Amino acid sequence: MVFTSAGRVFRLKAHELPDAGRDARGQHLANILQLGPEESVAEVMPLRDYNEAPYLLLATRKGMIKKTRLAEYDSPRSAGLIAINLREGDTVVGAMLLGDNQDAMLVSKRGYSVRFHAGDKSVRPMGRTATGVRGIA
Repeated sequence: MVFTSAGRVFRLKAHELPDAGRDARGQHLANILQLGPEESVAEVMPLRDYNEAPYLLLATRKGMIKKTRLAEYDSPRSAGLIAINLREGDTVVGAMLLGDNQDAMLVSKRGYSVRFHAGDKSVRPMGRTATGVRGIA
């Protein structure tokens, strides 16, 4: 799974990527994905199947977080799926798989941090196109 700064997610299968030799220079991801002009790759997450973890947690530069069921992203579209609706001037900075008994930690550029339990009581799961909730200021 490839998450972009604009809040989209692409699903790439390893066997569909172009083959190259060990001393080849490779190919830019913009040639493989349909990225927008100001869009960049925020996170690349290896995933064998959609049962690896129950949830996916997304974090944005302005402190928004969103927890979604991982199974909601099991849809192959060449233009990508909307993973999160972003507010004006916001970008995705990270994504991680999350279980019910794990903790997540957000750190700001000023050195402030917040740690929270990932259970449904502190952050409830949302739909795929939701904006999320404020995680840290």
